[in-house]
Amino acid sequence: MKILRNILLSVLVLTMATAVLAGGSIFGKHRSRTRNPDGIQSIGVHICGTLTCDKVVIRQGSCEGLEHTIMKYGVCLCEEGYHVENDRCVSDTPEVPIGPEEECPQNAQCSEEKIVCNNGYYWGNNNCVSCPNNAECSNNIIACNNKFYLKNNECLTCPEHAISCNEQGKATDCESGYILNNGTCEKVIVPPIPCPVHSTCDGQGNVIGCEDGYNLNNGVCEEVVTPQCPEHSICDGQGNVIGCEDGYNLNNGVCEEVVTPQCPEHSICDGQGNVIGCEDGYNLNN
Repeated sequence: MKILRNILLSVLVLTMATAVLAGGSIFGKHRSRTRNPDGIQSIGVHICGTLTCDKVVIRQGSCEGLEHTIMKYGVCLCEEGYHVENDRCVSDTPEVPIGPEEECPQNAQCSEEKIVCNNGYYWGNNNCVSCPNNAECSNNIIACNNKFYLKNNECLTCPEHAISCNEQGKATDCESGYILNNGTCEKVIVPPIPCPVHSTCDGQGNVIGCEDGYNLNNGVCEEVVTPQCPEHSICDGQGNVIGCEDGYNLNNGVCEEVVTPQCPEHSICDGQGNVIGCEDGYNLNN
């Protein structure tokens, strides 16, 4: 499987290189400089996917006669830190030539071939210039911090809520909670989640409590129903009859009116209505 995969990768790279070299030119009439996601500057065709995009094809076959090159997968690539320019591999660091009679400027390191400004400086106006605000400078290059973009050797502020932006000052990435729209960062509006009636909810719409007079039951607020106490009864908080009003007796949970038996005419009765005697002038008979 490993051999087959390498063969397929070689075929893919060779196909790309052949397309680039078609027409007797390395890159045709148009050459553009781009910056890949790893921040490495390159010109021409990137070999991506199974290979990282840190190399560029200079030609197919052999690297003979070319400096700063390596062979990989059947094509000649520039070494790391170099890119193709004018059919040769040149350093990613801008070269500032220095003449034999020139003195090395301040804040720079000089060799017989080039000037490289110290960290914190960039090459401009034929001198090493202090790095602008909101940037880091090394190898003669200005690199603006996040939320800033480079224009006329100054790092200008990106649009509000943008993390990065292009050379025109249009946002290319936004802070969390914002979405990119035509170069600006717009706030993501999340519609509120409705809370059920008589309920108290958290920010996610989950019921966490109820209004007065309602109890929470499995995420739903149910009205508290107080049982009605029967007429002439005395009840506890659960609606259970525990006694009766005056003139009523409790019988199997029901209050029944106390009925006093009628005493017969001219009779004297006890509390149960039983005749125990007679009025004057009358005799009790059986």
